[in-house]
Amino acid sequence: MHLADFPSGIDALVDHELIARWTRLLSLRDAVNGELEKLRQNKVVGTSLEATVALTVDGELAQLLERYRDDLAMLFITSEVTLAAGPPAGDAADGTVYSEPAGTARIAARRVEAAKCPRCWRWVRPAAAAVNEPEADTDAEVCNRCRDALSESVSTLV
Repeated sequence: MHLADFPSGIDALVDHELIARWTRLLSLRDAVNGELEKLRQNKVVGTSLEATVALTVDGELAQLLERYRDDLAMLFITSEVTLAAGPPAGDAADGTVYSEPAGTARIAARRVEAAKCPRCWRWVRPAAAAVNEPEADTDAEVCNRCRDALSESVSTLV
């Protein structure tokens, strides 16, 4: 077994479309990290989880980001990401413009105004704050996501 050859034909298993999508997402993440670093240098945030990122996107890039909307905060390691379709207009003070052949995105980052969950350290808004944003129950100590995870772990023990 130690001297066996590698199997042949495994190149057919490579999903080139998936690799291309994630290469684009990681390139955008690099641009977002640049905006987050500006916040860190200006002492606005200490970590990226203290930030919210707003993306205004056009072209086919908007479709890609919409597909991964629920994963963007985890990808950027921020507490929240808002996504809006449209031309990324604005001046240099409004953030960085990220461009690729399939579209353009304006990246604006700022400190999130929310409470810190002591379990996951994300900064979450009260449930009534907005739709499609991380939520926290104002009467609970942990965010809704952590409360759900904790209730699942308790139900498996019972």
